[in-house]
Amino acid sequence: MTQEDKKILMNDLCARLPYDVTLMNICGEKKVLRTLNYEYGCFEVENENNTGNYESVSILTWKPCLRPMSSMTSEEEKHFLSLKSGLDYDTNTKKTIYNTSQVDWLNEHHFDYRGLIDKGLAIEIKNN
Repeated sequence: MTQEDKKILMNDLCARLPYDVTLMNICGEKKVLRTLNYEYGCFEVENENNTGNYESVSILTWKPCLRPMSSMTSEEEKHFLSLKSGLDYDTNTKKTIYNTSQVDWLNEHHFDYRGLIDKGLAIEIKNN
C-alpha cells in the first residue's frame, strides 16, 4: 500500500467512524471499526467479548466493507438527490461535487464514492 493509498483510506474512514464501519480480513473475520491510529496505520476494533476494550489490527490485512455506488436502489437515489442543495458538476475535473449532507448520507449508508473498491482498499458488499 502506497502512502497516498494509506492517506486516502484513513481520511475516508475518519469520516465514517460514527457509522459503525465493518472491517473484514482475508479469512472472512469481521469486526467493527472504533478508532484509527493515523500515524501507525492501524485500526482499533472491539474485541470479541465486547467489554469496551479495543485491539489493534493492521491496515494491511483488514479492509472496510463498502457498497459500490451502482448498488444504490431507486428509493435511496431519490432520497440522496433530495439532499442536492449545493450539488454541482465541475466541468474541468469531470467530477460531481457533493454537499456535506450528501457526503454524510453516503458515509452512513456505506457507499464507496471515492473508488476504494476499485483501488483494492475496500471490500465490496452486495447488500445493506
